[in-house]
Amino acid sequence: MSQGQARTPRTSLSTPSLSRRNSPHARPETDSFPFPLSSSALSREDITTRLLAEEAEEDDEEPTGGKRRVDSPDGGAGEGLSPLDETLEKIGMGRYQKSLLVLCGFGWMADNMWLQCVAVILPRVQEHYDVSDRWIGLLSASIFAGMMVGAWGWGSYSDAQGRTPAFNFTLLLTSVFGLLSAFAPSFPWLCAALFGLGTGVGGSMPTDGTLFLENVPPTQHYLLTALSAFFSLGAVLTSLLGLLIIPRYSCPEHPLPDSPPCDVDVENLGWRYMLGSLAVVSITFFICRILFFRLQESAKYLVSAGRPSEAIIALQRISRINGDEAVIFNVFLPKYLEQKVGEVAGDGGREQSLRDYVLYTVSGMPGSLLGAYLIETSWGRRGTMAISTVATSLATFVFVLVSSQAGVVVSSMVVSLAATLMYAVIYSYTPEVFSPAIRGTASGIASALSRLAGIIAPILTGLMLSIHVSLPLFVSAACFAVTAACMVMLPIETRGGPKVVGVGH
Repeated sequence: MSQGQARTPRTSLSTPSLSRRNSPHARPETDSFPFPLSSSALSREDITTRLLAEEAEEDDEEPTGGKRRVDSPDGGAGEGLSPLDETLEKIGMGRYQKSLLVLCGFGWMADNMWLQCVAVILPRVQEHYDVSDRWIGLLSASIFAGMMVGAWGWGSYSDAQGRTPAFNFTLLLTSVFGLLSAFAPSFPWLCAALFGLGTGVGGSMPTDGTLFLENVPPTQHYLLTALSAFFSLGAVLTSLLGLLIIPRYSCPEHPLPDSPPCDVDVENLGWRYMLGSLAVVSITFFICRILFFRLQESAKYLVSAGRPSEAIIALQRISRINGDEAVIFNVFLPKYLEQKVGEVAGDGGREQSLRDYVLYTVSGMPGSLLGAYLIETSWGRRGTMAISTVATSLATFVFVLVSSQAGVVVSSMVVSLAATLMYAVIYSYTPEVFSPAIRGTASGIASALSRLAGIIAPILTGLMLSIHVSLPLFVSAACFAVTAACMVMLPIETRGGPKVVGVGH
């Protein structure tokens, strides 16, 4: 192709070498780009050449390992970048990527928003349906079970059918089942609705994280860690709504001696209002994704699926859009705070515990930003994960041992900061270390395993609470310590150029 041909306003889609390698789903050679290419644009010739080189590299790849991306010491793109990554670097971090950052952030926000909602409403649901401590853990176990199914299912689906369906429909499912949960007539129905909700929101973090990672330049991958700021924001939103709604629309905390029993169907509706409010928020997120943004399929997915011609179109459209044509602790914390703070505060312990919970959620917000900085230091991904996990373990021990209200609040805030930092790095490291062909499935499985722990933990916690109120937190702190030791032994550090884990590993 000559230079003049590359600048022709409407250029045929496929070169002979590309069409020979295309999958049956690729467009025929008679197709053309739906918009003109300006002289300053990232030309189709540039993208085609790089994608052909990408395919050649995949053909020459060693059977026992993947490609290694090497960044320069100053964080810029090095000579070891794959051709497709070089193309993403040339496209840059423009309006498309920034919009995607916010919209993927909505998915991460919804994940934590609903998890914290279950934590906030759990004491009121227990009172409403008169559920014992032994069985109330089924409430959180239900949403975790749904999240496990959703993480594995949507992750695998995104590797087989593309990233777009998961991006659009996870929040739709979340919204529908969120509304149904607000009208649940019984405890089993509420658990069933939360399971359905979990199948939607559980797919958001692994699939949205994968989608975002595959659309930003490699030198901007640290933003995946910063994406966790939305995760923290979800907890803050829920805690603030809980503070506004729960005290006002719940049974009296200290009824008068001669007052009639609380009519839960009339006076204890705050937890339903919470579920309904968050369902409306989720619907708003879904509408923003559908009406105000047109998602292009991931070029890395398309190349790995043998559809490079469609990847060319997607990259060209993104370039044009840019304007250059070139678990235990969190689930039971409100209940624990209500009991522990109530011992000190007396009347008003419920509202005070919700105020303390707001402080807990707000204190976690800097964790994601701190993580985005630390992973690019000499600590790297593994070091930052291990150190933050140890800090979480120590802070949890302190939280259990202190007795003053100030000590409880401060130690819980430290737990929040350290845990948010830990999760931010975990959710960025995982998709980085896997190749595009299996990234969605691998991230989904990892997320599903964490949800499995979320199913088991609340049930075990309910049993341990009957032994001693602090036992679940001691166990949680010990688990964090063991996890930190495992993190140190991880074989791959993705800072400075990850060795991508492929199908053969």
